[in-house]
Amino acid sequence: MVDQMTLYSTPVGYVHMLLRAHVHEADVVIDATHGNGGDTRLLRSLVGPKGFVYAFDVQLPVHAHVDMTDVLLVGHESMARHVAASHHGSVRAVVFNLGYMPGGDKGLTTHADTTHEAVKQALDLIAPDGIIILVCYQHEEGRRELAALRTMLSTLQSGMHTVTETLFLNHDATAPIVITIAGVQRS
Repeated sequence: MVDQMTLYSTPVGYVHMLLRAHVHEADVVIDATHGNGGDTRLLRSLVGPKGFVYAFDVQLPVHAHVDMTDVLLVGHESMARHVAASHHGSVRAVVFNLGYMPGGDKGLTTHADTTHEAVKQALDLIAPDGIIILVCYQHEEGRRELAALRTMLSTLQSGMHTVTETLFLNHDATAPIVITIAGVQRS
């Protein structure tokens, strides 16, 4: 049994708690920013051998021990072209860790324009009761991404999606902000 308070104590732990609650065996999921593979490994363990994980990144991971099996070395803004047509509309979760790869080149970051396009595609790929999670880091480009996402996501129809923003008020002022877009189950 995983200690929920421990999971909730960091932004990454919080995101993993959300994924554990939402992703099930045999689901189709997307890690839009593979990085060093932490989210991809968790997603693979959750969906099991009957599920499917798409992972995207524009660079090779810093750590040599990362499994690059099935990681597509393309930007997340092209995910719709790489997700099988049979999975469009049935993706259970999409997770983004925006910014730069931990331990990597801090000058190579995700960008507001490509992230905007990737989130638009994720909204089309997601199942009606799916979830999109965006971890927004507060470096210079990250603040631009966050502002653009807030503008974009505030226009989503509330009857179709619920958008929440989680702040970690008692953490460092530069702690990431987590945005969650949940689809509304249709009857």
